Amino acid sequence: MKTMKSKGRFLSLLILGILLSSANAQVNTESMRKQGQELGSHLMLGANLSFIQGNSSIFQSRLKSRWDYILAGSNYFITFDQKLSRKDEKVFINQGFGHIRGVKNLSHRLQGELYLQQEYNEFINLQSRSLIGLGLRMNNQDLTEFPDNPAALALVLGMGFMLEQEKMDAGSLGLLGDPVHGELAKLLRSSNYLVVKWAASPLFSLSSTSYYQVDTKRLADFRILSQSQARLGLTQKLALNFTLNLRYDSEPPANIEELDLEFSQGLTYTFK
Repeated sequence: MKTMKSKGRFLSLLILGILLSSANAQVNTESMRKQGQELGSHLMLGANLSFIQGNSSIFQSRLKSRWDYILAGSNYFITFDQKLSRKDEKVFINQGFGHIRGVKNLSHRLQGELYLQQEYNEFINLQSRSLIGLGLRMNNQDLTEFPDNPAALALVLGMGFMLEQEKMDAGSLGLLGDPVHGELAKLLRSSNYLVVKWAASPLFSLSSTSYYQVDTKRLADFRILSQSQARLGLTQKLALNFTLNLRYDSEPPANIEELDLEFSQGLTYTFK
């Protein structure tokens, strides 16, 4: 009985690892933005360690850090996230992600951005993904008012380019790399995103972030990431919540599915 419980627990951790790994195949950096911070420097450090000993030994760790520097007309942030999980001597989650971004206000509704990113993910055979990008970010609201005085409909459109280098672990037979580029890909991608936040009423709100990244030389090579949330208030305190996540890679690495779709719903009650 203990052995079956241990196997079930390990299977649950493995499924969670798969979901986390596929989620990080493409990253929603829009969710990393923070609003309403005071001017100056802000630092966050976090660590989580867990160890299970019994019929099997399971170890998990996660390290997170973030530094924000806010000025009157610009802001900068650096974030790092690393995860490691293993059962006995077998590692089934080993991934890390680092991101640096600078944002400069060019006008009341226009911003310029420059960013660097580095990541790895052993589960999807990603040894290294390095990129540098720049772009423009346009808001339908005055940046001096948003988000303290949001309108019923807030739109953000981002357009730019990023130079990406991706190194894959092709395996002993050389079959697990990128189907077109093999173990090493160097691309210039057009990176575009749309953010929609709509408050139809005090009881219903909708938010969505969608990315479209395409190889500028081969339009057949593109990625789509869309993350949407809806909230329907049943009462002033009770609400239904819906989440839909969609990820699509037209040319994924070997043994990785093109489409990843996730839907969830639930109830929340606010004690206020």
